[in-house]
Amino acid sequence: MTSLIVAKRYARALLDLGKDPSQVTQLWNNPEEMTQFELHEIIKTMQADGHDPRIYQLESHLRLSKACIPLIMVLLGMPFALQRGRRPSFALGIIVSLAVFVVYFVLYAIFAALGSSAMLSPVVAAWSANILITLTAAWLFLRVQD
Repeated sequence: MTSLIVAKRYARALLDLGKDPSQVTQLWNNPEEMTQFELHEIIKTMQADGHDPRIYQLESHLRLSKACIPLIMVLLGMPFALQRGRRPSFALGIIVSLAVFVVYFVLYAIFAALGSSAMLSPVVAAWSANILITLTAAWLFLRVQD
């Protein structure tokens, strides 16, 4: 069986998009490769044009939430450092640290996926893991016995 492909040539037509080529190609950039300033600019542009900038908003908020991770981990580690009753071992400290990291990373990945699939707003998706771990740190801190 053979198929016949027919190509038809049309006259060239110009389409005015109201933008220069650099603005059109900017929409194809990967959000992870953009600076924070570029993210804010493209969010404003997309909102003005009536497009959904959710993925760019999510990336912007994820970057801000990542900056808070060291402070949150310090807050989470304080209750363990203030415990006096048992003699902690070095191996136990490594195991607890790895477990905390894995739990945080899994929460972070789950909420980021929910945000990119539009099940959660970008703000909620980016900050949920930080809020949960901070609440856990506060709970542990309040349970520390003198």
